[in-house]
Amino acid sequence: MRLLSSVVGPDWTDREPQAAAELARLCDGLPLALRIIGALLQTRPEWTLAHMVDRMAGDDDRIKELNGDDRSVAAAFQLSYQHLLPRQQRLFRILGLSSTVEFDTRTPAAMLGLPAHETGPGSGEPGRRRSRTTTTARPLPVA
Repeated sequence: MRLLSSVVGPDWTDREPQAAAELARLCDGLPLALRIIGALLQTRPEWTLAHMVDRMAGDDDRIKELNGDDRSVAAAFQLSYQHLLPRQQRLFRILGLSSTVEFDTRTPAAMLGLPAHETGPGSGEPGRRRSRTTTTARPLPVA
């Protein structure tokens, strides 16, 4: 929330602390996403943080809102995706189909029909550090 406050100004976040916290949650704390939202709000001073929360509430709409003039969360994902191995790209696409936003290393293993040790950290597959077993950042489906 501090990053959002530094972009839009503390007046906005102090006036709507619950909406600011919800925006930070909807952006999963991603600095790029928060900066884009902050820049968007700066160019539309008539919008409130609550209005932005409403615009981002649906999973389908969220990625559309995370586009700025010179940056985009989708573009960042695409760039990262291009550097993955084909097997990793397949896993990324499959995880985008998951109906849940939280999963551990067993979820991709089950979706791919592989043992969990082949999809977890250190397996060459995308994953989190060993100390973190779940993620709330839902991968985007990539065609």
